[in-house]
Amino acid sequence: MELRKVLSQYFSEQEVVKLLALLDKDVCIIVEGKQGPTGKSTLCRKLKELGYKAVERWEIEKEAVSYTHLTLPTIA
Repeated sequence: MELRKVLSQYFSEQEVVKLLALLDKDVCIIVEGKQGPTGKSTLCRKLKELGYKAVERWEIEKEAVSYTHLTLPTIA
């Protein structure tokens, strides 16, 4: 399926034109939106099928690791 066709299922024609000008296969596309069945997973899967790097926002947050920075005093 062609990228324009995929995007037109989710965005207005004006938005599709802007997205086509911005999208590059060398960038990672982060798909996000309100929780629930809105088509985020489907859009992400279709973008991947077309060769784009795409992830949903929750996938990034799930993989994020939190570190606490601790500075110890220097003993002279």
